[in-house]
Amino acid sequence: MLAREIRRVHRVPRVIAFDKAKTIGIIYDATRDQDFELMKNYVRDIRGIGKDVVSLGYFNQKELPGMRFMKLGLDLFTKKSLDWKMKPHSPVVSSFLQRDFDILICFNLVHSVPLSYITAHSKAVFKIGKYDSRFSGLFDFMIKPESTPSLKQMMDQVNHYLTLIRNENKQTT
Repeated sequence: MLAREIRRVHRVPRVIAFDKAKTIGIIYDATRDQDFELMKNYVRDIRGIGKDVVSLGYFNQKELPGMRFMKLGLDLFTKKSLDWKMKPHSPVVSSFLQRDFDILICFNLVHSVPLSYITAHSKAVFKIGKYDSRFSGLFDFMIKPESTPSLKQMMDQVNHYLTLIRNENKQTT
């Protein structure tokens, strides 16, 4: 079903150099406390260099634990927001999908369906994510780590490649 959804989305991808990007969208699995804390710091660091950043985390439970609070630009959704096809339906997801990000960074390391759905439907100009041949139509730039990466390792890889990209106006194929 997701493959059909990917084919239905029509967009014209472009490579955007990180230094030229103004808006960054980030999606990730927020189930583990350490990943949630790591993402808060990552978003803070990117905002510190003048980027408008919104992150959307998927918490793989029905309810958020009491110590998890959503803050502006650090939104979360839960299993309760998913329909029977695993498609997310919530105000924070709808709001995220309405944004025209220059770059979408997808930290979907285990390829969860809800995060793949959001990636497929994002209007981002340039989408970056972890390599998986099953999801080649989902991203404009894929990073293939040597082993199964942690969130921190993937963040380091994304940062490395974003600093190397300079072809801001070329279309991807």
